[in-house]
Amino acid sequence: PDNLAVNNVTQFFDDDELLQRVPTCLYIIGGVLCGIQLIGCCLAHPRPEKKEKNKKEEKGAAGKEAEGDGEGDAVLAKGENGEAEKEEEEEKKTEVKKVEKALSPKQILRRPDVYLFWGVMGCSLIPLILLTATIKVVGQRHIPDDRYLSIVSTLAAVFNTFARPVWGPIGDRMSYKLPLFINNFAYGVLLITVPFMPTIPVAGKYMYAIWVIMIFVCISGNFVLLPFGVSRAFGHKFFAQNYGLVFSAFTPSAVIGAVTVYFVRVDQYLDQILIGCGFICMIGAGLAALLNDKDAPSICQRIHCGKGEVEEAKEDKTEESLGLEERA
Repeated sequence: PDNLAVNNVTQFFDDDELLQRVPTCLYIIGGVLCGIQLIGCCLAHPRPEKKEKNKKEEKGAAGKEAEGDGEGDAVLAKGENGEAEKEEEEEKKTEVKKVEKALSPKQILRRPDVYLFWGVMGCSLIPLILLTATIKVVGQRHIPDDRYLSIVSTLAAVFNTFARPVWGPIGDRMSYKLPLFINNFAYGVLLITVPFMPTIPVAGKYMYAIWVIMIFVCISGNFVLLPFGVSRAFGHKFFAQNYGLVFSAFTPSAVIGAVTVYFVRVDQYLDQILIGCGFICMIGAGLAALLNDKDAPSICQRIHCGKGEVEEAKEDKTEESLGLEERA
């Protein structure tokens, strides 16, 4: 509340009264998060399914009413019901064709896309881990207003939250390959340029805020598009296991981030760290460009390292036959 500045040498706070309030703040934040999690667990429930029984009952009632109106009306009603049934059958056929794949973890390990997803996840997590320790230090070097920096961090967290529902419709329209590429490329550009934003005269204070908010919007994009891509590429039946394999990239990313923070002086090599993180995100964008996304725009489908539809269909058939033999 006193808006104290950090130590110019260490770039850390050294006020005793302020430091003593830190444990209490952590307890409060932990309690709030625990309460939110409990509320979320209580409100969670399975997705409601369509009730076909109600449809059949409505059809039966409509048929009975048609029978009571006379023979001519009955014939017309039967014809309409027949057309409706044909339309429903066609819709079911199209739905069957559009059924997503249900690949198990053992099956996806034979496909290159799972390793590309793993690489994109790792390339997005390394900067995230380092950002938590460096992003505020970037502003502290040229903006001696801790209250303003705290407001920027809060706004970035808010945009991170509210940007996620926006990334969902983008994925529904453009699938996952192109948005992942654009998002990680923009993420890399923002990280490379953010150390130089506060140095801009007059506008640097505001440019820093815009850059930080946009960085966290990109972070939210990866955490929406990656699960969406895994589900669409491999199906939702084994989604938890498949996404768990992809998210295992967190382990090496956390180790790399921890080793970097431990052995490298963040205050001395801050620009180099952020620029390096930016190039790591560029690598992630390159990996995303190699994904085999059949629902992506035609331009994006030209470049991929996956197999053709015929080869994938043959593999799926052989895997299904092997599975049936093992069950028998």
